[in-house]
Amino acid sequence: MPLSNLWKSCHASVCCIRFSNQNSIRAVTATGFKSGDFIITDAYSYKLQDFSHVQILFVGEDSTTVTAKIFITYQEFCHRILNAGIDDPQGFLVVLSDFDEFKNIPSLKLAKSRQRNIGDQVALIGFRCDHENLSIMSGIISSVYYNNNQRLVEVDSTVRQGCAGSPVIHAENHEVIGIVGFRLVTLHRSHNQMMKIINDNLKTLKEVEG
Repeated sequence: MPLSNLWKSCHASVCCIRFSNQNSIRAVTATGFKSGDFIITDAYSYKLQDFSHVQILFVGEDSTTVTAKIFITYQEFCHRILNAGIDDPQGFLVVLSDFDEFKNIPSLKLAKSRQRNIGDQVALIGFRCDHENLSIMSGIISSVYYNNNQRLVEVDSTVRQGCAGSPVIHAENHEVIGIVGFRLVTLHRSHNQMMKIINDNLKTLKEVEG
């Protein structure tokens, strides 16, 4: 199945997250994607906690032209993480990203169905450390299993450093079914947790604002 249509409909929602130290030397590159007013990414980079600034950028269909970007302190980035205080964050971060620069960035749709068929075609879209451009990688669902009461999706695909946080997108419906990290995490249980995190924080913000 050609993935050109998937690329056209999804590339604009995937971002590069670059963590740099106080000398402006890039230390870590990760990938994330926009869903509503939030960016979802892998939790590993955040846990390193040895950064000064964070740059988040989106690119166009040519994979290199920057369409939107922000440059913020690492401290502000951490303050925007809605699930930073949760002991078991499911391997992902939910980052509030209601910046004016990102208001025209489209969102990816999170899959709500638990149905995962072994052999289904998927695509990973992410920024690899050895390239500045956004890349798409094809794959298939090779296994669905449980580990520590967590339902995991195993994908057979090429994954490079920098792709942590990349969305795993079902080729047929273009919905996000997982996130690339040290493990590929299904988003059914995680989707419910993310919605609770988001709703709880929005309620708190409204109470503070009166």
